[in-house]
Amino acid sequence: MNRIKIGFFFIVVYLAIALPFAVIGGVLLEKKGLWIGFLGSILCVGSVMVFSENLMGYIFRRDKKIFKGLSRTLEIVESEFGGVSPRLIVFSDPAPDALALRSIGGRGTIFISQGMIGLLSEKELQAILKECMSRLSQPGVALQGLCFTVVHFFLAIAPQGWVGLVFSGNDISRRGKYLLSPISAIGFLILFPIIRFFLKFGSLSLSKVMAKEDQGDYWQAIQKIVQAVQVLGLLEKRRVFSILFPL
Repeated sequence: MNRIKIGFFFIVVYLAIALPFAVIGGVLLEKKGLWIGFLGSILCVGSVMVFSENLMGYIFRRDKKIFKGLSRTLEIVESEFGGVSPRLIVFSDPAPDALALRSIGGRGTIFISQGMIGLLSEKELQAILKECMSRLSQPGVALQGLCFTVVHFFLAIAPQGWVGLVFSGNDISRRGKYLLSPISAIGFLILFPIIRFFLKFGSLSLSKVMAKEDQGDYWQAIQKIVQAVQVLGLLEKRRVFSILFPL
């Protein structure tokens, strides 16, 4: 994607984060607080962009066991990208999911669920990993890491009953209905546009780069994933396909 567009997106995202800091600082400390708020937002945004891989690694709760077959699959994909070697983190989730992030100064990290590994064939898994690798080399990947880290933060503090209902489309159990109170609805309605905003700009920061020979395997993988999602549902899935399936 054009670097000028990436720069524009970054300014928009930064202002969306900085303005609340500045407003809070201005209310508490008047003019001096405005500058403190802006400086605080710079520190916050910079820290997230530098440590986004580590932050998301904590959120996804790494499964330390990486099977030899999966390591070999990643090696094959790496060989087509000049030996670039990102970290691979497998996390426990029966639903298929994948996320590729690279923080500033980082080598990149690919997060992939056990459900994704069990669902796809070898060629399809290679196609998904190639898509993730191609995104790690794009200039907007650090901005994407910032946006999706912010998204996960707001999803974590949002009322979980409404998160499950809106992002999964599943029916709520009797116990879950108690989480759908009017007060929680107000809180969710405040956070929902913020979540959508950062998801949108995080998705726009990257473009798909898929080789022609991999397109068949890639779209077969997508079809399998969509079918699995329809069967499994996403009630417990707050990530909601952070990179491959933006909302």
